[in-house]
Amino acid sequence: MMPDEVNVTDDGQQEAAPEPIETPESNSVDDLPSWAQDMIRGLRDEAAARRVALKKHEEEARQREQARLAEQGQWKELAESRAKELNDLQPYRDRAEALETMLRDSNKHRMEQIPEDMRALVPTDYAPEKLASWLDANISRLTKPVAPRLDGGATGGSSAVTLTDEEKQVARATGMSLEDYAKYKERIFGR
Repeated sequence: MMPDEVNVTDDGQQEAAPEPIETPESNSVDDLPSWAQDMIRGLRDEAAARRVALKKHEEEARQREQARLAEQGQWKELAESRAKELNDLQPYRDRAEALETMLRDSNKHRMEQIPEDMRALVPTDYAPEKLASWLDANISRLTKPVAPRLDGGATGGSSAVTLTDEEKQVARATGMSLEDYAKYKERIFGR
């Protein structure tokens, strides 16, 4: 019913229709009743146990197949099977090596930001991922904070170009004003 609809009672009187009850929609398991939460946890545990059992079963089947091939002297098939497994793992190995290189480079760059006298505090014998986590947690303690500018912008962003005596002489010799020469120098050299 719409909110502006009217119900008629048995004795002929009219009364407003009741407002529909709005229930908040929730997508969180925590908002469900405890029996439903328990059921979901149980199902998740059961699914996890089945995944573990399936992996174990697949590994055992692979080992049985390899043992059968070795027993029958079918070394070629066994070698081909091992080669296929190694080829299947190669993309993961390449990715792991690339990620480790990135982590090492990142760690090196962050350690360069640490003052020399504080670098001895960094545990460099950690694995790259553990060192990255350690640096994330401690880099602010090891680096010097940049002091805020207290001049209220008085120094401004002035990028006035200074000219050497030789540059001033060149400007005069070519008939340029010192300001024009400074602008030209700034445009060319980006200073």
